[in-house]
This record gives sequence, C-alpha cells and structure tokens, in this order.
Amino acid sequence: MFKNCKLSFAIAVTTSSAVIFCMILLFGFTRISLSDIIEDSATSNMKTSLEAKECIIQEYISNSESQLISYSEAPCIKELLKNPNDPVLQKKAEAYTKSFFQNLNQWEGLYLSEWDTHVLAHSNEKTVGIRFREGTKLKELQDLMIEKNGIYNTGIITSPSSGKLILSMYYPVFDEDGKTPLGFVGGGPVADTLKMVLDSLQIKGLPNAKFSLMNLQTKSYIFNENSSLLGTEIKDKDNLKILNRIEKNSSSGCHCFSFTSTDKKNYIASYKILKERNWAIVLTDTESEVFATLSSSINQIGILCFLCSLIIVSFIWFLISKMIKPLHILEKEIINLRELNLHPSEQLEIYANGKNEISSMAKAIRFLYETFGGIVSTLNQCSDSLNNSANVMSNASQTLTTCVEDNSATTEALASSINVTNFAIEKVCNEITQQTNIIQHFLSKTENCNAKSQQLIATSNSMKNLAYDSLEASEIKISENKKNIENALVNLGVLSKINDMVNQILDITEQTNLLSLNASIEAARAGDAGKGFAVVASEIGNLALSSSRTASEIQLVCKETNQNVEQIRNCFYDILSFMEQDVMKKFHEFVKISEQSNEGVEQINITINEIYKITSEFSQSLTGIQTQVDKVQYASNENENSVDDIVTKIERTNLTAETINDVARSNQNNADSLHTIVEQFHE
Repeated sequence: MFKNCKLSFAIAVTTSSAVIFCMILLFGFTRISLSDIIEDSATSNMKTSLEAKECIIQEYISNSESQLISYSEAPCIKELLKNPNDPVLQKKAEAYTKSFFQNLNQWEGLYLSEWDTHVLAHSNEKTVGIRFREGTKLKELQDLMIEKNGIYNTGIITSPSSGKLILSMYYPVFDEDGKTPLGFVGGGPVADTLKMVLDSLQIKGLPNAKFSLMNLQTKSYIFNENSSLLGTEIKDKDNLKILNRIEKNSSSGCHCFSFTSTDKKNYIASYKILKERNWAIVLTDTESEVFATLSSSINQIGILCFLCSLIIVSFIWFLISKMIKPLHILEKEIINLRELNLHPSEQLEIYANGKNEISSMAKAIRFLYETFGGIVSTLNQCSDSLNNSANVMSNASQTLTTCVEDNSATTEALASSINVTNFAIEKVCNEITQQTNIIQHFLSKTENCNAKSQQLIATSNSMKNLAYDSLEASEIKISENKKNIENALVNLGVLSKINDMVNQILDITEQTNLLSLNASIEAARAGDAGKGFAVVASEIGNLALSSSRTASEIQLVCKETNQNVEQIRNCFYDILSFMEQDVMKKFHEFVKISEQSNEGVEQINITINEIYKITSEFSQSLTGIQTQVDKVQYASNENENSVDDIVTKIERTNLTAETINDVARSNQNNADSLHTIVEQFHE
C-alpha cells in the first residue's frame, strides 16, 4: 500500500489512521452507552409523569369521594331517609345540602335520594321530587351499590343535564344494622378542574407529549387533548393499537413500548392501568422528541472526538517530521553508495558517534564504504588472474579440438566399412530366412497332404467296405421284396371273391323283392285285416330295392379294384426287373471302382512321405546356415555398436573441448566485466 510513499508519510498515515480508528471506536462505544442511559432516562421521565398524573387523579377522586361521604354522614340525612314525608326534616336536609354544596369547588350537583332514586334534597331545587331511574336500570344501580359496599364511582361521564364531564358517584346510606339500605347520596364534581390540573403538568424535554385517560371497559376517552372526543368511543387507529397492547399486558406498573403511527412516524407510548377503576393513563410522543437529548449529546461527543483526533494527528505529524530528519542524511549516503561513490560525507561521522538506532545505521553505512573499497581492490586482482587463466585454457582447448577431429575422421571411415558389411550380411540373412520360410511352408503343406491322404485312404476303405455290404444287403433285400410282392399279389386276388358275393346278394334281393310283391298281393286280398301285413311287405320291398342298389355299387367298385390290382401287379414286376438288371449291375461296377481308388490313394501317400523326408533334411540344412549367419551378424553388430560408442565419446570429447573453450571465453569476459565494474567506482 505504501510501497511508493516516503517513510515519514507512511508512519504518519498509519499512526493517524490508528488514532482515528480508536476515536471512532470510542465514539461508537460512548454512543451506545449514552443511548442506553438517555433512553432509560427518557422512559423513566415518562413513567414519572404518568405516576404524577395518577397521583393527581387518585387524589382528586379520593377527595371527591371523601366529600360525598362527609355529606352522607350528617344526622339530618339519615333522619330524612327514615321519615321521607316529614316536611321539617326535608327543609332541614335541603338547607344542609345547599350549604354543603356552596362549600364545594366545581361540583355540578349534590343530592339525597331514596333507594328507589326518588330525590328528597338537591342542590338544584327544581330536581327535588323526581325519580331518575326505573326498572332494570334502577335494579342495576342498586346491585352495584350493594356490591361495592361503599362508594360507587361510575367514572367520568357526560352530564345529561349540563353536557359537562363530571365524576358520577353514589354512596348508599344504611340503617343502624349496616345492612338495610335506606337510600343513597350522589354527586358529580366537574372534571374540567382535573383536566386543567393534568394539562398543567408539563414534562421537561417533551413539550409535545400527548396525554389521554381511557376507559378500558367502554373503550372511550375520559380525557383527551381534543375536547370534542371526551366521552366518545375510541376509533383512532393509533390509540386502538395502544388499547390492544394494554389488553395483552395488563399487569400493574408503568409500561413503555414503541409503535409506528398511521403517518409512518415512530412513537413511544407509556401507560399505567388503574385497575380498581379500569382506567388507563396513556402518554405518547414521537421518538425524535423523546430522544432529542440523545441526538444532541451524540453530536457534541462526535465534535469533541473529531477535535481530539485533529489535535493528536497534528502533533504526530510534527513529531515524526522531527524524528525522521536524520534519516534523510543517511538516505543521501545510501544514494552515494548506489552511484558507486566511495567518499563519505562529514555529516555521516557526526551521527556515527552516537548510541541510538540512527548511529547504528550510520556506522553500518560507514562500514559499507570501507567494505566496498576492499571489494573493489580484490576484484581488480581477480580480474587480472582470470584474464591469464583464460588465455591458457583457450590454447589447450584448440589443441584438444584438433586431436578430436582426427580421431573422428578415422572412426567415421571404420563405421562406414562396418555398415557395408552389415548390409551384405543382413541381405544374405534375409534370403536364407525367406528360403527357410518357403521350406517350412512346403513342409506344412506336405504334412497337410499326408494327413489328407490318410483320411482319403480311410474313406476309400470305408467306401469299399460299404459297397460290399450294400451289394450283399441289396441282393438279400431284393429277394425278400420279390417274395413279399408275390405274396401281396396273391392276397389281392382274394378281392375277386367279393364280386361273387355281390352276385349272390343281387340274387337274394331279387328273391326278396318277389317275396314282397307276393305279400302285397296277399294283403290286398285280405282287405282291412291285411293292411298291417301290407305295410311290412312294402318296407321289405323298399329294403330289397335299397340292397340291390348297394350291391350294384359294390360290384362297380370291385371291377375298378380288380383293374387297379392288375396295374399294381404289372408295376411290381417292372420294379423287380429294374432292381435285378440295372441297380445290381451298378453296385458291382461301384465296388470295382472303389478297389481301384483305394490302390491309387495308397500310392499317392507313399510318394508324399518320400517328399516330406527330403524336404525335412533340406530345412535342417538351412537352419544350420541361418544359425551361422546370425552369429556373423551379431559379431558385426557388436563392432558397429563399439564404433558408435567411440563416435559418441569423440563427440563428448569435442563438446568438452568446446565447453573448455567457452569457459575460457567466459573467464575472459568475466575478467573484462570485473575490470569495467572496478572502473565504475570512484576512489
């Protein structure tokens, strides 16, 4: 990052960055801590204000209730309730009521009523004698007063007569037994006084805080900055959010929470529940105003941190510029060394006499001056020595190169001769190999021919034996077939007897027909008695006619069969003649040919065996020649490899000579370079 920057700048920037970073951390930590403190202080301030308002409300209500109780404890009150029709007691009670009412501050009215809400005395004489509740409402009021067993406070309501907000209270008056209600007293202090007192309580630092007193049972406003909302149902969405939060957390004590209003602003709400009255005191204000002190304090701390950072960074830059000054002098000395100037300045000696880090660096630079001077002298001497050694190595390299060239020429001639010999041997070897392959192929074919001839002999013998066997079997079979055919022809002659039998059947049917005719005649003569016999005679006639037809058809079939049997006899005689004269003759000829073929195959086998023996002897001779030629070729290859090895070594020797020559030239160049370097120093 600071590769191309000056050291003083890099140190100053790094140190300043560290200071600024630490200040930022300090500011962040302070901001967080201060935020927690101020937030707690702001919420505590709001809670304190709520508690103060609660005390005022409770004190106001308690004071009003105490005044109402004091009014009910007058003897004339209980006496009138016991004797409501006594005019003397009534006047006395009215006088007491007016007198007591005049001493009250901001009360709308004060009255005495029987248990059925019939007014006996009132601060306003016009309302005496009226009954302000009946039916279920009367019963509800009576039950609530009995249930409370003391003062019944309905809360702040809108007066039906004046339209003002009043604190409506009832206190039952019991008989001497403390259980039987005689009547009750009631009154309503105007709540405007309480509202004025509550509004006068301003919270320090929260001039725009909004205060509300809500009835949780009816969800209506008791007090609100907007006087038109007093006694009305809560419909504002923000206040409904507060009511929902109160319903979720209705524990005692003050509670704070934040929410976003419908106008997209962040608000802080603090509330406390008056459980005995089911009321809630609510205080709301914007977060920006609640935490305004926090923003101001954070800005002041930020400005303070910035000023401190600026002062510290300025001091660091000044201090670093003073401490870095000696380094500039050392930098100039190092630049002199870079320019190969070996003459140190007088200021270097001044700083070299100290004991701090700058002095150590100055001593090191002075030592470099002295060391470089010694190195330059040594390099000058080495340059002269290298120059002399390079000349000697160059002469030796030239002599070695000449010898290597002569050996190389001789070796190349020998290698050429060996290559010619190897080529001739390789050619002879290839020819012998080719002849050997031909003989081996011929031997293989001869072996195949021998095997084939053996198979052919076996096949020929088999054919000959088969021909003899077939000839004998054929003669026997023909003789047997001839006998069988003759027997079959004799058996076929039996079919002629069927013709005789058919003639007999025809004679019988003629006689049966005549018998049927005679029976019919006799039946006709018999009349009705011979009808059954006539039917039988008719059926016998039909049967005879049918038998005659069948016999005629059998006679025709027998004639055709006799003709076919005669044809079969002639065919069998022709077959027997063919087998005896043609087939048997061919079998005798085939047997003779098989004997001749067998003799020819045996002669071929003898000839093939003789050829195989001669070829095997020739193959063995070629194999021996091949072995000797391989030995000669191996020796020639060994000579060729040796010559190649010699050539390789000569080439390596030549490379070594060239390397020595290169080293000599390199040493010469190094000597010149050292001399040039030495000349660059200014002593």
